[in-house]
Amino acid sequence: MADRTEPVDGGETTPVVRVPERVDVGEENSFEHGVPKIFTIGSREIGVVRWGERFYAVRNHCPDQGGPLCAGAVRLPLAAGPSDDHVCLSIEEGPPVIACPWHHYEFDLRNGHEVRGGRRAITYQVDVVGGRVYVRRGTAAS
Repeated sequence: MADRTEPVDGGETTPVVRVPERVDVGEENSFEHGVPKIFTIGSREIGVVRWGERFYAVRNHCPDQGGPLCAGAVRLPLAAGPSDDHVCLSIEEGPPVIACPWHHYEFDLRNGHEVRGGRRAITYQVDVVGGRVYVRRGTAAS
């Protein structure tokens, strides 16, 4: 919503749109455990994930090849290791990750770091206030 105007080069005026510092994305109880809900905030698609009592927000863009990151599985990280004549997969303890559906790279939902590599997905800080979930614009989670 435009709430004031500012002059531009030719003396014309252009609406200035205020962008809220944080965006309300819904009731806390409307989020299923481990299921990303995607919102368009500004020009970005951002997935909000509930994991237990914590909430995380990540841009819906895999840093590898631009895949739809939030279409991937949210889970605990997987670990692979040899077991006799085959590879054994197990689930590690730790923070939740989201796995890109294209190549299965896993990204820590707390900070966007790839679990086994150098890439980083963009994450956002999330606040829960009075039963409402808010995504902070322009602030990377740490």
